Amino acid sequence: MVKQKKYIDQRMLLLKGIIDWRDITDIDIDVSGVCDSICGLNDDEIFPRNAASRLFRYYYKLNSVDNVRFLIKYMIKNLDRWYLHFARSIDQYAIFASKHGFVDEALGYCSKFLEKCSIEVSGTPNRSEIIGIDSIGDSHDWSCIILGRYLKLLIDHGEKEKARSLIASLLYLGKLRPDTEIYFENLARKCKLNVKKQGAKPPEIVIPYRIQVNNKSQKIELTALEYLENSLGYIGFYAEVEVWRAMFFLIDEDSFSDSKKGCFLRNLGTLLGYQINPLIYDFGFAHRSLFSKLSDMLLTGKYTNIGFPDLILFKPDDINDFVFVEVKSRGDKLSPHQQAWAEFFLNNGIPYKLAKFK
Repeated sequence: MVKQKKYIDQRMLLLKGIIDWRDITDIDIDVSGVCDSICGLNDDEIFPRNAASRLFRYYYKLNSVDNVRFLIKYMIKNLDRWYLHFARSIDQYAIFASKHGFVDEALGYCSKFLEKCSIEVSGTPNRSEIIGIDSIGDSHDWSCIILGRYLKLLIDHGEKEKARSLIASLLYLGKLRPDTEIYFENLARKCKLNVKKQGAKPPEIVIPYRIQVNNKSQKIELTALEYLENSLGYIGFYAEVEVWRAMFFLIDEDSFSDSKKGCFLRNLGTLLGYQINPLIYDFGFAHRSLFSKLSDMLLTGKYTNIGFPDLILFKPDDINDFVFVEVKSRGDKLSPHQQAWAEFFLNNGIPYKLAKFK
C-alpha cells in the first residue's frame, strides 16, 4: 500500500507540472521524462486539459478542498480554450461546493460556463429570465446539465423564488426540445414548484422481478423480450440503434423482393454480430410510412435517437398488430429523452407500452 501511494503521489506531481504548459511538443515530452519513469503518464495525460481533469477527479475523491478549488480555478481561467472538456468537472464542483459552503463561487462558475454556451441568466431574484434559450441543447447536453445544476444550487440554498422565475421563463416560451422541457419540469416538480400538467403515462406491462433475478447475466431488454414473446404470443426484436437506422433505410424501398430482403438481413446481421429474424424486414417494409414519420421528427432537430423504445413486438400472423416497448428495471424511471418519445408515440396513436420488472 505504501509503494502504491508513493507511485500515485509521483503521478500527481507529474500532472501538476504539466497543467502550466502551453504548447507541448515531442521534444518537451522527451526532455521532461514524464514517460520514462515507472509512474510515467499515458498519451492522454500529457496534455494540460487532460492532466487537469485527471487531477480534479483524484482530489475530488480525496475530498481535498484546497486542491479541488485550485484546479477548478485553473479550468475556469482556461474556459475559452477547453470549456466543453471541463464541463463534467464544473458540474461535479457544483456538488462539491454545495457541501463545503462555496455556493456563490459555484454559481459564478456555472454562469461562466453557460455564457460560453451563449446562455445568460439575468434579472432580479423575483423577476429573472434566461437569455439564449435557443442555445440549450437536449437533456444530455452540457448546456442543459449545467443550467439544471445552477437551478438546483439556487433551490437547495434558499433562492427558490429566483429558481421558480427562471424555470417559468424556460417552460412557458415553448422553445425547448421536448426531452429538455421534461427535464426541467421534473426538476421543478421535485422542488414543489408549480409547473405544467405532467405528460401522459404509458400503459404498463408488469414482469415479475424474479424473472430478472434469474437472468442476471443477460441484458434486461432481452430477458423482457423472451418473457413477452412467451407470455403474450408476440415475436419481436431488441431494437438497438443499428436496428432503428436499418428501419429508416427501408423508407426509400419502393418494392419488395427476396434479394433485397437477403441483402438487408446480411448487412444488419454483420453489423450486430448475430443472425437476424427475417421478419424484421417484413415488419419494416410494411410500416415504411411510420418509420418515415419518425425519421422526419429526427430531422426537425427537436428529437434525437436517444430514447427510442427498446423492443418492437408484433404478432406473427398479423404484422399490423404491433407495439413499441420501453423496458425498465424495478425502481427505474423514464429519462427525459424516453418520456419525450413516449409522449410522441401516445399523442400520435402509435402503440407504446412500458414493461417494468416488479
